[in-house]
Amino acid sequence: MRKREPKPLILTGHGVYLGVNHGALVVRNGFTHYPQKREERRLFPGDRKLPNSQVHKSALLKLDGALQELEHPIADVETLRLIEGRAALAYFGCWQSIPLKWKGVGRHPIPLEWMAVGQRESLLTGVNRNANHPVNAILNYAYGVLESQVRIATVASGLDPAIGYLHACRPGRSALVYDLMEPLRPMVDRLILQFIRSHTFTPADFPIMPKGVCRLHPQLAKTVAGLAVSEERVKAGLDEFTGCLKKIP
Repeated sequence: MRKREPKPLILTGHGVYLGVNHGALVVRNGFTHYPQKREERRLFPGDRKLPNSQVHKSALLKLDGALQELEHPIADVETLRLIEGRAALAYFGCWQSIPLKWKGVGRHPIPLEWMAVGQRESLLTGVNRNANHPVNAILNYAYGVLESQVRIATVASGLDPAIGYLHACRPGRSALVYDLMEPLRPMVDRLILQFIRSHTFTPADFPIMPKGVCRLHPQLAKTVAGLAVSEERVKAGLDEFTGCLKKIP
């Protein structure tokens, strides 16, 4: 397993600053000579450069372990899925401490669990579907938009969306679409992370259904849809896949 050497954080100079602002660790350098530009760094929970983050260090070790496993031949697809599952658990575990910004909660209280990202799985189902947390609802909606984009691109290229190679092929399931979505998911994650860190939500953004399922208000859904990966990047991913197919003897 590859180990990451921790780097010390050294602060010096006149006017140096170290503090927490809106959930981020803010570091401003001090002045040691003239002229010198003031520099500032913001490190959010889960940032690779964040010092002394035990949860994050643990996640990195697990992800490095998964990469190490992939350097050797994998026995079967099921083993590959297990490696993916462990990596995803560690990855989304780093999201849980990210705080969310709210307004209007004095008049319309929200569940305490909504003050931060929380776990990826729904407490109602034990899986990602039927989210009971705002961030999971946003992710599900964003992934749904990505699925539509990939499905359209797949059909337009003349490929059968039901014939996949990693996701199981079952009647009524678009296995190839799910396969092609995987390399694009990190791009969606980045866009959503940037959004939830900068946006201030209101309780009205997330209607709660009678069974506890959390939905997006239509206006918020429109905003999330606007964060989609570009059509050019979706097509580029599909072109990479078809290019690999042509190389198969």
